[in-house]
This record gives sequence, C-alpha cells and structure tokens, in this order.
Amino acid sequence: MEIGKFKCETRGASIVEFIGLAAKMYSYVHLTMGITGAPTVEKQRIKGVTRATAKRLKHQNYAEQLREPIEIYLTNRRIGSKKHVLYTYSV
Repeated sequence: MEIGKFKCETRGASIVEFIGLAAKMYSYVHLTMGITGAPTVEKQRIKGVTRATAKRLKHQNYAEQLREPIEIYLTNRRIGSKKHVLYTYSV
C-alpha cells in the first residue's frame, strides 16, 4: 500500500449499484465473485455510528432516502467512563 493511492473495497468484484447520501455515508451492492449472475453482497459505510446500529440499515433504506428524504432516528448506544466509573448512554 502506498500513500495517496486508493484501495479496492470489493477485491476486484464489479459494483452493481452505488448510493452516496453524504460524505462518508454510502452503500453499494457488488457481485461476490465478479461473475455476472452471481449472488450480490451489500456493504454500507456510516462514519460516527456503531457497527451494531449500522447493521440495521440496508441498501434499500439508502435508496428510499435518495428518492424521498425523511428523518430516520436510530439509537446509538455506547459505553463510556468518567473518573474510572463505567456507564452506558444512548444518542
């Protein structure tokens, strides 16, 4: 890997559909083996949201937001500590 070069997230497989809603918030569907007619795989990236919360969103949700933007609220639970006392909070 060299500085300034892009990496391939799909490992050479063809991307069938891409939806970008904002910077660092996108979803795409790609072929599993790069073969036409092969099963597809969905991948989503959302910066600032935990993986458990992001797993609840699907590519279809991104497509709906692109067509008709409405506010969707997801609970983002995190574990934090203050003065060595652990607590959980929801955002």
